Amino acid sequence: MPCLLAAIDSFTTASMPPPSHSAQGVVHPVTAVSGLALLACPLFNWLFIFKLKLGLDGAVAALVATWLYMLCLLGAFMIWHERRRHGTPEQTWHGW
Repeated sequence: MPCLLAAIDSFTTASMPPPSHSAQGVVHPVTAVSGLALLACPLFNWLFIFKLKLGLDGAVAALVATWLYMLCLLGAFMIWHERRRHGTPEQTWHGW
């Protein structure tokens, strides 16, 4: 149990948005992705440690899977966000 609490603490501090994002009001996507990853983390741990019987190596694989899950969710949000704003005055990137 202490390892789980330490993992949750390090996970939440590492996934907090920088102050510049909070000044721009861009904290909701990172907060949502962090919450979803926090819910998926026990599933990844159960899958890799107990179901696949990888033990300590499974714990490392679960951590990597959680970070990849977060990366995919943030990437999907960025793609959705840019496509939603394409052709409007709110578009932030016009390409080359």
